Amino acid sequence: MDYLWLELPDIRPEIFREYAFLADLVISNSEILQKKLLKLEIESIIISIGLEKIYVSLQEKLNCLDSEISLLHAGKLQHKKEFLAFSKIAEQLAGRYNFKSYQSGKYKNLLVRRFKWIDWYNFPSSDKAVNHIKSCIIGIIIRYKAHNPARLYYHASMLQPIIAIGDYWTTEVKKNKIGIVTEPENIDQDINIILNNYKTYLCNINKYAKENLLDKAYDALINFIQK
Repeated sequence: MDYLWLELPDIRPEIFREYAFLADLVISNSEILQKKLLKLEIESIIISIGLEKIYVSLQEKLNCLDSEISLLHAGKLQHKKEFLAFSKIAEQLAGRYNFKSYQSGKYKNLLVRRFKWIDWYNFPSSDKAVNHIKSCIIGIIIRYKAHNPARLYYHASMLQPIIAIGDYWTTEVKKNKIGIVTEPENIDQDINIILNNYKTYLCNINKYAKENLLDKAYDALINFIQK
């Protein structure tokens, strides 16, 4: 079986359709992308990026509420709009919560100098990173120009309800009720909304995580291959 990887924004629609019609199966990673493909008369199945495992139990996560409230930003800031949003959030959170953030990307040196109070991390292995951040109870994702960022599943693997700032992909957060879609200036009120309804959000993110474990996320593809 041969595979061809094409990204829709990088190729003219007529050429994309020509290749797609030669394929036995077209895969998309979100409903939004699936709908875009349908406009080109290309049918596809959705296969999420998925997560390998769930690192904590519901009870462990509830126990984290008894400690200092910790928030997590686990991704790179790839665009200026993301950098500005993160900066606005960090300014509001200073002195109010424990805030852990991944130290990476072209803005990292500037941000580390500006926000010395943030618990910046960058471990040599994913296991060490997870051990450091899995006690965080809310994940903050700032992502533009993305249909389905891997960070969605990363936070789900640690049962962290999500504060979502971005565009297309935020529909996944709304649909599954796994967090709040917001703007940077509303960060305080949205943290309080999640904390005041934490068990509900926690149960929703736990359900979402179980549904998107790799063995389930790839069911459609495996069924196709085994035909």
